[in-house]
Amino acid sequence: MRDSERFPLALTPTPLVEAASLSRILGGPRILIKRDDLTGRIVGGNKIRKLEYLLADARRAGATHVVTGGGAQSNHAAQTAVCARMAGLEALLVLSRPAPGLPCGNLLVHRLLGITPEYVDRYEPDDLEEAMQDCCRRLARAGNRPYLIPLGGSTVVGIRGYADCWHEIASQCRTLGVSPAAIYSATGTGGTLAGLLLGHLEAPAPCRLVGVDVGAIPGEGPLPRAEALVAEARGGPCPTLPVELNRRQIGPGYARPGPDCLTAMRLFLQTEGLLLDPAYTGKAAAALIVDIGAGRWQRDATVVFIHTGGAAGFFTEGMAAQLDNPPA
Repeated sequence: MRDSERFPLALTPTPLVEAASLSRILGGPRILIKRDDLTGRIVGGNKIRKLEYLLADARRAGATHVVTGGGAQSNHAAQTAVCARMAGLEALLVLSRPAPGLPCGNLLVHRLLGITPEYVDRYEPDDLEEAMQDCCRRLARAGNRPYLIPLGGSTVVGIRGYADCWHEIASQCRTLGVSPAAIYSATGTGGTLAGLLLGHLEAPAPCRLVGVDVGAIPGEGPLPRAEALVAEARGGPCPTLPVELNRRQIGPGYARPGPDCLTAMRLFLQTEGLLLDPAYTGKAAAALIVDIGAGRWQRDATVVFIHTGGAAGFFTEGMAAQLDNPPA
């Protein structure tokens, strides 16, 4: 897309860095980490790339408000609220109800902005989407122009941000003279995976995409959504691509880490000084570590891990409870 179709937010290209200590501890392969936790707004993360396109589209549509939602500690919701203000728009957030207690993590971002989210009783995608639609109707009746951003910003407009990321990774790998065997990324609502798939179609490479399902979408998970978004973006069916959905790290459920996730979080922090979150990146890292331990990738291969951000999710009472009483 042309630059005029983006509202500039992300500090790109984000670095692609060597994780030599992590690779050595795991016994190979070479691991490169795409630092999309450094996209530059709030605590960074993958949503910033999507919001560049979504907010540009909202402004073109003459919107006065954006409406979106997610879990109680949704990085997407907090980042949307901040970036919407930067774009001259108001944000209305619909979240699953947080646990009782003092606000923490992303809830403090809402408070600093003066935003009071609306709540549904639990994290159920259908309930959140219905409540978001209700908010749009209410805003429209009051004479406003709402722009709905679905959960995770996973729309045909938003996925363009991760097609951009694919092209960045490809360019950086060419500069390094490497051809990765696989790219690992967490996937919740499917938008990041869809963008990577779209980029893969635009610039094919002998590289497998591994989307690690974090349990945000029940049933079949996010891959059918991702493929549908790619088909819509292309105006035709999504061809067969070297992509897989790893569903073995969902653990106790969405935003709830299992033992492999906590182990991965400790290992990334101890070897590379990188903080992962319990909802997304910790689970994706766990999948990578398990695959390497099973001998899936040869020692002379290269794999890329996309750090999609989410650090605010670490600093919550729920995370403290998980560390005090880790899952068996």
